[in-house]
Amino acid sequence: MARKAPSTCRLLTDFRCRARRLVVVPDIPPSTNERAKMADSYKVCSERADAAAEAARNATLDNVRQRELRAEKTWRGLATQAKAVDEQRQKMAREKAAQQEAQERDEEAASATTDA
Repeated sequence: MARKAPSTCRLLTDFRCRARRLVVVPDIPPSTNERAKMADSYKVCSERADAAAEAARNATLDNVRQRELRAEKTWRGLATQAKAVDEQRQKMAREKAAQQEAQERDEEAASATTDA
């Protein structure tokens, strides 16, 4: 019975080195302002939808046109959802500010009655 020839590459026989070679982590700089990225999501989704619509108009093959139309529909849905989330976030911020203002007025009124 013939023996298998030993590997000429030492890195592939070492599990740790092999695992390190298989894992590829992209170098993504950390974002300093996540809210700004989320605020731009409506704009980004709308731009992607417009690009997909343009690609669908320029497509010569039916399957490519259908794929781009599906992509446009998906991007429009995501844009609508992003806009709704942004509006809901603004509404909650307004309600919180009004609630805080009312609480401050109540505290001022309570302190005025205790001082008098």
